[in-house]
Amino acid sequence: MKQGLGEIQIEFRADLPAEGSHRKLILENHHQSRISAYLMNCLVPRDPDIQVIEQHRNENQSFYQLDYVQTGMRAERLPLTWRSGLRSWVTNLGSFSSMFRLGMHHIAEGTDHLLFLLALLLPAPLFALGGRWAGFAGLHHSLDQILKVVTAFTVGHSITLALAAFGLVRVTSRPIEVLIAVSILVSAVHALRPLFPGREARIAAFFGLIHGLAFASTLGELGLSPWQRVASLLGFNLGIETMQLIVVTGAMPSLLLLSRTRAYSVLRIGGGLFAGLASLGWISERLLGVHNFVDVIVGSVAHRVVWSGGGLLLVSIGYWVAFRSHSLAARIRIASREY
Repeated sequence: MKQGLGEIQIEFRADLPAEGSHRKLILENHHQSRISAYLMNCLVPRDPDIQVIEQHRNENQSFYQLDYVQTGMRAERLPLTWRSGLRSWVTNLGSFSSMFRLGMHHIAEGTDHLLFLLALLLPAPLFALGGRWAGFAGLHHSLDQILKVVTAFTVGHSITLALAAFGLVRVTSRPIEVLIAVSILVSAVHALRPLFPGREARIAAFFGLIHGLAFASTLGELGLSPWQRVASLLGFNLGIETMQLIVVTGAMPSLLLLSRTRAYSVLRIGGGLFAGLASLGWISERLLGVHNFVDVIVGSVAHRVVWSGGGLLLVSIGYWVAFRSHSLAARIRIASREY
């Protein structure tokens, strides 16, 4: 033990109540917290009635929570065919709701996925003129562009998520992570200067195919059977879309309000530079193994997204009101001169 090579194995036994399919196991270890290093993980269960859904840990892994589904508690008294059907139904029902939460959590923690989408949406309310982003293109055009980009990204990652989840496509994770960082760089450069104006939906669909492969790696780590993957895939994908829709809906008012003012160039350029620098950091880290603090910085910003989004919305409303007042005053002056 003093050399750090020993093991302590603790075996727990518990009689669980028969009702319900959602199970949680919570383990905390704060022994010698000043000098200890904790590592908690779960192996794929040998019992076919137990299916691991999700794992949660705190920063130093002294707290661990395991979410799982256990079937077969009441089914022993039923015929074999009924038992199998009940077990499958309960497992799939538990898988769907748990995987829905996992999908929401995954996209919320997956800052690189959201950063790509938000950077691609920055120029959506604008029109390109002479190789530059010009002014506001109109409310209908802005909403149409945002809807097309989000829908195309959804379709793209849903296709490869389904293909990879069922083992029809197999790609190692490292190239996928590098390509995801490249996709952020492309969207960041496009936010600064138009690279493919009017074709953002195609780019979102193309890179959505790559992002879907990264989403599928999460399902692959759960050791699900092919039939369990149907409910899990549906729940996981709906969770991703729900959180994605929440983020886009929260950002849309600020985009639409500020894009009518001159202050929008500050947001667009600042957001593009932030996404570009983050993508370069991720590319160097994932491709060359160069350690940097990109994850820490982006994670810190993401954890304050509610306050940042609320502040940005207030600023957007203030700038829009000031812009409207200034425009109204200018029209009154012009009308007075004409009169």
